[in-house]
Amino acid sequence: MEVQVTSQDTSFGNSGASTVTLKGAGSSYTNGFDTNMAGNSGSNSTLLIQNGSTFTSRSVNVGLSGIGTVTIDGANSVLNGAILLGTNSDDQGTATIQNGGSIATGGNIAYIGDLGTGNMTIDGIESSLTAAFQLSVGHGAGSNGTFTIQNGGMASSYRCLCR
Repeated sequence: MEVQVTSQDTSFGNSGASTVTLKGAGSSYTNGFDTNMAGNSGSNSTLLIQNGSTFTSRSVNVGLSGIGTVTIDGANSVLNGAILLGTNSDDQGTATIQNGGSIATGGNIAYIGDLGTGNMTIDGIESSLTAAFQLSVGHGAGSNGTFTIQNGGMASSYRCLCR
């Protein structure tokens, strides 16, 4: 079933736990501003983008103050927008791109460990990250970032900063 949702500001799992799943070609979620995942301490949030679905936001803050996880799984499954993993100190954000999924920052940034802990894995042929402006691993002071590309995955960026 095709589902299309449009929003101006989005938060997932600000208190407690949440899972949001987009599944299937033609299913899409479009947010005109920022998407915040796991916005409060102790919160846990998961976003699954699967089987050709698309999630679009100006930026996606994964693990804003808690634990956030994004999985982009399957050919033509796409997250469009800047991605920040582990946005604040003492929080954690993880992104997995697999089986032909992709993240395209659209002229923006990908921070893996913005001020907290960030982990990104790109796994498999056709799986990709395109950070048109900047890819930063361990971006802020005191942050931790882990970036893994395996099994034919690909990443490209205008500028890459690894600390």
